Amino acid sequence: MAATEASLVPILRRLIPGLSIYTATNSNFQDCLNFYNHALDEQPLVCVKPVIDQEVAQVIQFCNTSGIPFCVRSGGHDFFGRSLIKGGVLIDMRAIDSIIVEPGRASARVGGGVIAGTLQETLGSQGLFTPTGQTNTVGYVSWACGGGYGFYVGTYGFGVDQILGARVVLAGGQIVNTDQDPELLWALRGAGAGTFGIVTELRVKVYPVPDLYAGFLAFPLSDAAAVMDRIDKLLDEDFPDEFSGDAIAAHPEMVPMPVSEPCLVLFWCWTVTNEGLAPAKRFLDQMVQAGKVLGNTVTETTPAAYGAGDTSSPTFLRSRNVDRMQHKVGAILAQQPPPYPMSIVIFHNNHGRGFGTESRMKSGPPLRIDTNMSFLGSMVAQNLDLLTPRTFPTRPHGSRN
Repeated sequence: MAATEASLVPILRRLIPGLSIYTATNSNFQDCLNFYNHALDEQPLVCVKPVIDQEVAQVIQFCNTSGIPFCVRSGGHDFFGRSLIKGGVLIDMRAIDSIIVEPGRASARVGGGVIAGTLQETLGSQGLFTPTGQTNTVGYVSWACGGGYGFYVGTYGFGVDQILGARVVLAGGQIVNTDQDPELLWALRGAGAGTFGIVTELRVKVYPVPDLYAGFLAFPLSDAAAVMDRIDKLLDEDFPDEFSGDAIAAHPEMVPMPVSEPCLVLFWCWTVTNEGLAPAKRFLDQMVQAGKVLGNTVTETTPAAYGAGDTSSPTFLRSRNVDRMQHKVGAILAQQPPPYPMSIVIFHNNHGRGFGTESRMKSGPPLRIDTNMSFLGSMVAQNLDLLTPRTFPTRPHGSRN
């Protein structure tokens, strides 16, 4: 017999008395379902919010022995809905949110539900920092275990390079510390959270907080092809370790500055080293020559202050207004297509700072990663075939499909 809300809740409350359990009749249930992609509308039977790894283990044991499907949410940014399950149990990790700096201030223990922006703010208040991604509302653990691309690759390495240890709940409910299981630690570093178990805590490297010269540049979307070609040539000539950025095609509602037309937005970030701001300002001066600048917010800032904020993607909301904007953006790109697929173009520098393995990435050229995992709806006109969502294919910077 299929599980129902009425049958699940009393069993879970009896087995795990202190566990927070939410159903559709509870006001907190909707918070579990507020995902970045608003098109995700499937609904679990219940949402549970454990606060310790023992509760996570008990939930997993119950689900596995009862044949009940479950999924894990850390931040809620997965566009394909893998942090949502229909007719099962949603394990919302966001209450496991401790951040503890270790003695010596060289590492920190980060709970499995910590959000990237919260991590930067907490560490920043203590004069510390660890790399995170471009969006402050992403779950940190899943981001780091999945590789951890971000603004700081050229100066600090990937998110996965920061991982020193972990506590993991395995499928059978066992709680494992990777200090006693180095093979599991090796597997976690790059394979993604959830592949081998639920990560309830990561121990990661921390550093003195750096200064940033960062912000957003907006160019008219009609100039996207020419702008991206000029930026491509600039990075072929000079790709400083300190620079990293993303480029997205966006309608005005998605842009973190006032603009009145669809545009190409560049997330621009320079990690300031002992050379100071002068190299960053020179490089920015070169970048703004790529085209007409609709907006420029690049300034001195900090990791805690920079990054995409607490926003949800309107791209997937099927309102008439958004559909019109999608058609307009898609039509512009169809008339003047950029030189390569451009849902998101990520510029990251991996000069000798790869995954710490004997791979070609360690000494290869910088990477440009094109992905249409995000903002897909704004990339194409309604009468065009949708690009197939795909994972991150990588190729040497400057090459073409």
